[in-house]
Amino acid sequence: VDREGRILDFRAPDTGRLYMPPAECMGRKVTEILPGDAAGVIAAALAEAFEKGSHKGAEYSLHLPGGERWFELSIAAKGAPESPDRSLITLVRDITERKTTERALRAGEQKFRTLFESAPESITILDLDYNIIDANDYFGFPSEKAIGRNWMELNKVSDQDRKLINQLRDRLLAGERIPPIERRHKILGK
Repeated sequence: VDREGRILDFRAPDTGRLYMPPAECMGRKVTEILPGDAAGVIAAALAEAFEKGSHKGAEYSLHLPGGERWFELSIAAKGAPESPDRSLITLVRDITERKTTERALRAGEQKFRTLFESAPESITILDLDYNIIDANDYFGFPSEKAIGRNWMELNKVSDQDRKLINQLRDRLLAGERIPPIERRHKILGK
């Protein structure tokens, strides 16, 4: 593209997946071809690339006949900054699959978080040294006070129970399925 965002040339392995036929794009500005939001994102990225020599990571979506598609734009300047013939080379990648996966992960995380926070029992996620990575507030002990602390110390676990818990952890790490066990403990400060 040139300084005004006019398309000078293109390469596309499958022109049928483009927003419009290539013949209709040549010599036209990106802002004349694409809808407002996408055109705005691209125009800002082009302006930055002309000023700084490159731009990377601009994302935009387009509604195509097959549904909404997401794209990521990377741009590199071609020619000297002061040259009137300076142009930009743009690379556009379809990132729809990545965006769909990100949305699914966010939705899954939200479901997990809702179940985790509203569970009718205490849930604590520990690292291998029994440090608390995450916890819900079931016992009335605020999770923000628990996170980062050592679960064994917080729960005043006896030496005998520490040995059992270490054995269970080792069996679990070896791939063995561990049945639920019940133990009483007193939470520090309760």
